[in-house]
Amino acid sequence: VRSRLPRISLGTVYRNLEGLAAQGLIQKVEGGGTQRRFDGNPMPHYHVRCMGCGKVEDIPGETDPKLDNMVKTLSDYEIWGHRLEFIGMCPQCRTDADSHSPQVHPEALDLITPGETPGADGGRV
Repeated sequence: VRSRLPRISLGTVYRNLEGLAAQGLIQKVEGGGTQRRFDGNPMPHYHVRCMGCGKVEDIPGETDPKLDNMVKTLSDYEIWGHRLEFIGMCPQCRTDADSHSPQVHPEALDLITPGETPGADGGRV
């Protein structure tokens, strides 16, 4: 944005992104940390977040409505939908981890269950 509109403020950018998300034209990606992320694909889909570099990518395919029904049955909530984000290590970070100790992106630490840390093979320790 800054290359096309060098004088635009960050606040203006985020206000507009929030407005587009409220209209359902884009999707706000919730996650740990303070960084706000938005996805240009407003259709229901899953994400995968790299614990090494913090990158978030779309997972192709449809969401599973059976999850909504299962949670409705288990919780007695009226379920409107769900968001699901998988966490792991991207191919580049796995390659980097093979040559040295794997690093966990600071924002990814908010996604780890307290008392757990990711293992070198991407599993829990």
